[in-house]
Amino acid sequence: MFGSAITFVLKIFGMLLSYITVLIISRKYGASGAGVYTLTLNALISLSIIGALGLDMALLRFVGQYNKTKNGNDKIKNIYKYVFYLALPFSLLLSLLLYFFSETVAENLFKNDIYVQVLRIGAVALPFLTVSIVNIEFIRGLKKLQISEYLRSVNRPLFIIIFLLALSYSDNVVNAIYALIGAIILSMILSFIPIIKFFNKKKESVDVYKSEVKTKDLLKTTFPMMIVLVITSLLGTSSAFFLETYGTSEEVGIFNICFKVAQLISIVLVVVNTISAPKFAELYWNNKRVELQKLLFQSSKLIFIFGSILSVVIILFSGYILSFFGEEFLQGKQILAILVLGLLISSFCGSAGIFMGMTGSEKALRNIISVVFVCTLLCLYKFVPLYGLLGAAIISACSPIILNMSCAFYVYKKSNLITFYMPQFLNNILKSNKS
Repeated sequence: MFGSAITFVLKIFGMLLSYITVLIISRKYGASGAGVYTLTLNALISLSIIGALGLDMALLRFVGQYNKTKNGNDKIKNIYKYVFYLALPFSLLLSLLLYFFSETVAENLFKNDIYVQVLRIGAVALPFLTVSIVNIEFIRGLKKLQISEYLRSVNRPLFIIIFLLALSYSDNVVNAIYALIGAIILSMILSFIPIIKFFNKKKESVDVYKSEVKTKDLLKTTFPMMIVLVITSLLGTSSAFFLETYGTSEEVGIFNICFKVAQLISIVLVVVNTISAPKFAELYWNNKRVELQKLLFQSSKLIFIFGSILSVVIILFSGYILSFFGEEFLQGKQILAILVLGLLISSFCGSAGIFMGMTGSEKALRNIISVVFVCTLLCLYKFVPLYGLLGAAIISACSPIILNMSCAFYVYKKSNLITFYMPQFLNNILKSNKS
């Protein structure tokens, strides 16, 4: 319980630092600079997920499954080495492609020459970010949640703020990208410390090449999860990409600030998933259904209660919150309200998506999210040129609702487990209607 509380505090503190980072950038470089920074960060995150080939989530699942089992440590070490030696070369290839095609992307996709420079700078950091993602999920699978959460949420924005303050003399938004790159590299270096300690443990008397986890089993898990992770990342950022293509960097900046503020609704969901994901894998694969349903219920209840409270607070004080980032962001009040309502409704479905990823339903999750993603892209292509920010906000609000409801329904049909939370008064209404 104490460890979970620390993890929650670290997540909150990390989100606070990330908001301070965006606040500094938006005030220093305006909505346009904030748009360039957030779009570059989103592009790097999406590419790093592709570079990891979904192996990071496979690590999380298999490390959670084999942790604290007989001969488990050597099996886990063997899996990590395999993942590392596969993900690193692929991320290096993506880095080279991003560097050499940065001009084409900037001119044809974003229609903004500044992206030539920032994408080339970002290409240097791409392999470091990929390795960092893999390392963090490995540490998380070992249930070292406080360490993994510090590395995931606190470390990078903390270093970015330090670098931004050191570069305070410059008004060029490219310096914010340099700060981001420096923070990514330092974060990756720090992520190796707990892994090296784990590897230095006394080896068990088992031939690691006879591990129960076969290469084909690992790959069978990784490819669907890579698609899921990439699309999940793009679902949250595709609106910004379309706004940059059909609108302006200022609109991208306003949208991303509103989206980031709205993400406060998901804070409990993110924290719960961080803590619960390895537990889902452990309980499911050990066939402890009663404990598993209890964990799902407790998780969804927390998400429902805190999500509702945060939604009301954000909508009531939306103008005051947005004014912190600058007066030009106040035009995003309606956009923020739409995004908040969308995330609130979707969060009621609980941890259905991450549960599917931890319990062998990767292909079903891939299929669901792929259909939602294609529909989202088609809607963005149709409506963003016509309605701009408003169209992007409505579509971005509807996508997670459809996705999470579909996942919750699938989990219920397949496993007869309920991931969503239903307050007692709704239960009473349903019972009275049935009678």
